[in-house]
Amino acid sequence: MNADPDQLLNRFVVAALTVFVTVSLLLVAFVCRELWLQQRITNLSTSLQVNLADLEATTEEIQNEISEMDTITNTAQKAENLSEVVELLTDANEQLDSIGEDVNTVATILDPEAADPPTTTAVTEVLPTVQDRADQVFTIFAILISIAGVVIAILLALAVRVQQSISSDRSPRT
Repeated sequence: MNADPDQLLNRFVVAALTVFVTVSLLLVAFVCRELWLQQRITNLSTSLQVNLADLEATTEEIQNEISEMDTITNTAQKAENLSEVVELLTDANEQLDSIGEDVNTVATILDPEAADPPTTTAVTEVLPTVQDRADQVFTIFAILISIAGVVIAILLALAVRVQQSISSDRSPRT
């Protein structure tokens, strides 16, 4: 059974186009995912900055209350200030929990395999991790484009050979 050379040529061209379209769609999906993750990280970072600002304000209030307590000699007034300090410390604890959750969420987004809650060193490693992630994105792009280029080149080379064999079969022999 001998296949039609034109049909074989068409198959090679369709295969090359299919590889190109598939790789293009993979790259688009990958870029969209990365943009979505970066948007989530940005939103969490904004929330983290707001929580840090609230924590700073609460800390200032605590310091003011403690310095007021040093100047007050009335025991009832000191007890009232102490209860305010306790409330502020409770607020600060809640704010720290919220900040910890935000940092844990960012760490989970950046490294989904990390199951441990972030430590102080994990927080300081967030920026290098973002750079590493960007490097990975560009590396994957380069690899996918290279593989697609090689596959398309091979398929089109086969198509050219088939076309040349068709041309040589059709040319009049003398």
